[in-house]
Amino acid sequence: MADPTPSAAERLCRRVRVVLVRPRSPGNVGGVARAIANHGLGGGLWLVDPPAFDPDLARWMAPNAHAVIDRAHIVADVPAALEGAAFVVGTTARERRFGWPVLGPVELVHRLHAEEGELAILFGPEDTGLSTEDLRLCDVLLRLPTGAHASLNLSTAASVIGAWLLGLDPTVDAPAPPARRRLPAGLRAGLVTDAISLLRETDYLRSHSDEQAQGTLFRLLGGLDADPNEAGALRAMAKALRNAWERRPAAR
Repeated sequence: MADPTPSAAERLCRRVRVVLVRPRSPGNVGGVARAIANHGLGGGLWLVDPPAFDPDLARWMAPNAHAVIDRAHIVADVPAALEGAAFVVGTTARERRFGWPVLGPVELVHRLHAEEGELAILFGPEDTGLSTEDLRLCDVLLRLPTGAHASLNLSTAASVIGAWLLGLDPTVDAPAPPARRRLPAGLRAGLVTDAISLLRETDYLRSHSDEQAQGTLFRLLGGLDADPNEAGALRAMAKALRNAWERRPAAR
């Protein structure tokens, strides 16, 4: 008898990989492997630079999930663990300084259903969480709601997230998509001007007209989901690059 057609939630789970960054406890690795097996997270388990990984102890904590441990990918750094992933979620239990978008479980699940390709969910070390360097590769952050005692075991957090991924029907009570923030035309024009001034110092405009490049940049920036502060920072970066280029020593 053929398997029933997988639900949308099951299809989503099959695209999710779990990445543990520098996990300290093999027991927690085993618990996460059990959550992966329970919820059908088909991207498997990825371990980034685990300091003391004991697969036998991990298997002991992962009944009926030994295959997840056996097939785990062990890599040296986060970029290697994200190879091939189209969208990356970082988990956090605290406020972060630099303004990453932070979603709750329901918002996240609906967002993931709208994304295509492979998905990655990152968990940091049990004692410190993800570093700022790790977070720079994340598209959004997930914060699980807790009470006054905000402390979740790593494997518990993975199980909770897996349950949301598998249990939420995206066709029920789907939230309205947020309005896309469009950068003001004047700000976009300024960014394009700065970018074109940099491109003139390269070979790019020898094979592309100014008008073609300007139109492409203007349209791309129009679809950028960024606020004016972020766009202002981007423009400041372009100006700094321009200034550095002008101050470079002349070639002899």
